[in-house]
Amino acid sequence: MPFRSLTLQGPYRFLFPTSKDDLLLNPERHKYSLSTLMDMHAGSPLTHLEIPGYTAWSIPQATLQHLVHLGIRQASNLDKVTVFFENCVRLESLWISSEGDPSQTSVLLTALAANPEAFRHLTHLKLALAAPPDDDDGGTAAINELQKLTPFLLSKKKLRCLDWSEPWGSIEFMRPLLGSLSSLPQLEVLGLDLTCDHDDAAEMLKSGMLNQYIPKSLTALRLWVDYFDGRAPISNSLNTLLTGLTQLAFLWLDDYIRDPLAEPLTLAQSASSLQLLCHRDDFYEVLRTDAGVTLEPPWSFTKAVFPSVDDLGCADRYWLMNGHWEVIRDQLRRRGDTGGED
Repeated sequence: MPFRSLTLQGPYRFLFPTSKDDLLLNPERHKYSLSTLMDMHAGSPLTHLEIPGYTAWSIPQATLQHLVHLGIRQASNLDKVTVFFENCVRLESLWISSEGDPSQTSVLLTALAANPEAFRHLTHLKLALAAPPDDDDGGTAAINELQKLTPFLLSKKKLRCLDWSEPWGSIEFMRPLLGSLSSLPQLEVLGLDLTCDHDDAAEMLKSGMLNQYIPKSLTALRLWVDYFDGRAPISNSLNTLLTGLTQLAFLWLDDYIRDPLAEPLTLAQSASSLQLLCHRDDFYEVLRTDAGVTLEPPWSFTKAVFPSVDDLGCADRYWLMNGHWEVIRDQLRRRGDTGGED
């Protein structure tokens, strides 16, 4: 039966290698298997593909030319990424994950810097890239790496959804990425992992300096915030940010349960257009009446872990949360095991 969308988790005995070593020892067998699968459906070409990274280079050229969405998990050998630049001429959505391998981060960002006009139709970009190793130069390595991404981002005038889902040291280190956001005129959906790993970074959050980077046009926002020694940088800056996001309909804030940045009801009251709020692992639908703002009871475990597009309100919100469900599952498991402690 023809299909247009394929998501493969691997490993599979016949289709995919059981390990990277298996791939190295038997590259032709696995390349042939994947190519055969694609060729079987040449009359109904794939447009949506998500696969493990060590199989990415087996995708036939004819398949690449039809892809609209490409997801590569645990990417490796990203020095070959120019194959995608040359062949993915219709690509609108790209998701690359290489957590745990800083060398792949540098390779990818260097390639993007050298090919800023690649993927000119891109509307959705999700990157989960390992940070450079810690250094003693004030974060220069991280800043330099992120600066490589800037030309690529600035050329993506159609980009509507951006998700940066890997913490890179402090907010200060992420200035090159944050500073690019205001130059993306279509940006509506944003996800950020932020770390306040020293007092200066915490002060940026407390003072509201972060707020100047967040576009006012957002309709959906995901914030994962880690703060110094687990102490919340308490201030009204987050409420001020949300008050200024007058079109924001969806928010996921992941902070510390013992020392939260804000309470759920306060978040809903600050964001005047908010319809759906996820605070850590609890989803609340927001009700607004003449009597004020209230929250519906949290979603059930099943609905929180396996929501539909309709549950979240639209496909872009579902896209934003994709890749983060395991965080919610882990928190729900811990809460169940410990009686609410995090």
